[in-house]
Amino acid sequence: MSTLLSKRLNHNPRYIKKFVNMYRFQTLLAKERGIIDRNRGIGIGITVEQLGKFVALSLQKPQFVSDLTNNPEDLSRLQEYAIENSADEEPDVTLSDATRGWKDDEEVITLLTIGCDGSTPDPYSFANANVEFLLQISPESNLTLSDERRVTVRILEPIGEIFGTDERVYTLRKSQVVSLPATNAIPLIERGAAELPEFDQDQPSDISIDIDDFKESQSNTFTGPSNDQKMTTIKMIRDHPDKILSIDGQEYRAERNDIISLPVPDAIPLIQRGFAKRLEN
Repeated sequence: MSTLLSKRLNHNPRYIKKFVNMYRFQTLLAKERGIIDRNRGIGIGITVEQLGKFVALSLQKPQFVSDLTNNPEDLSRLQEYAIENSADEEPDVTLSDATRGWKDDEEVITLLTIGCDGSTPDPYSFANANVEFLLQISPESNLTLSDERRVTVRILEPIGEIFGTDERVYTLRKSQVVSLPATNAIPLIERGAAELPEFDQDQPSDISIDIDDFKESQSNTFTGPSNDQKMTTIKMIRDHPDKILSIDGQEYRAERNDIISLPVPDAIPLIQRGFAKRLEN
């Protein structure tokens, strides 16, 4: 998928980095909501391939995604038009007024045909996709997240002070790892000023925790505001290079062998990236 999409993103490193950040973020949301179709196109959710194409469309043509909000059925219709048009057939599809103009947009038409090879089921095809699910986790839909949902990000450039939707002031410095309200984090990720912390390449081999199981053990869902107050105890197995600004407003200097209690949304990225391990309660 990355090879197919990187070509359509003009092999532009900035676009590709933004795509990777948004794709990882929206995949996380989709998994949390249980809407990933693990049967690759024959289930009731969405496939990771459909999600990848939709993220690329969101980055390249955000207005197109906005136009789909009230016309979700037009996504599959426009894809049908794109496929038939590329095969030199006479397309016969009915589109709404909001999306009709997009059939003349070469970039949209090209993106819609990515991966569609006629296989059944086709994980890339939007023909039977649950477009409502895709829109739910798209920033353009205004349906993505409540103000209470938080996201831990790494800041990639000096930003300075911002006023969070939680009515707190954040001073954002380059390389800082910080938990922000999702409505503040998403624009930073989209413009390339922040990223989701990634797994470290030199992550110790003894880290075998299942993050999904860890989330489930803390609560039945990881999206409600009450989870920001849930604490867990971790042991640092590597020095963390930066102070951690936690969602509880405290700063932590986490060094190797330190045992600290952190809010769950702050602890999980440290475990994922191999800086810490969870201590059993």
